[in-house]
Amino acid sequence: MLKLFITSTFVFEFVFEFVFEFVFEFVFEKKVTMKILLPIAVTAFLLLYTNACSQKTLPEFTQFGDCNDQRETVSILKDCKGKVLKINEEMWALVPDNAPDTRFGVCEMPAELKVDQLGVVFSGQVKKIAPYERLFATPIVVTSLRVIK
Repeated sequence: MLKLFITSTFVFEFVFEFVFEFVFEFVFEKKVTMKILLPIAVTAFLLLYTNACSQKTLPEFTQFGDCNDQRETVSILKDCKGKVLKINEEMWALVPDNAPDTRFGVCEMPAELKVDQLGVVFSGQVKKIAPYERLFATPIVVTSLRVIK
């Protein structure tokens, strides 16, 4: 993502510099007519517009409550693709795409993420369940989560 941003920023600067020099050198010295300048201006505008549209980033969520912090960590998940699952009005879980029978329960789901079957990428610490506990999902402390399209 950073590489794409750096590359697109470089392209943006290059196009802007080229158009600026072209306008100054040729238009003010009367070496070019509007028939040539108009297509170049339109092309430059479209390049700048598409570059601006491609830089939209979705927010990353990191606050999911602290009810599972004291539990022992049994594994770490990194950039796991999955979906948000609604258990009921108060309970929400994360279901990884590569293990659809597994549910990870978060303490507090932010309101923006309370959409059943919402695609997400998440990272976190999977916590231990005691032998005497019966939970709706495996506890997890989510360290980062972002929505995907």
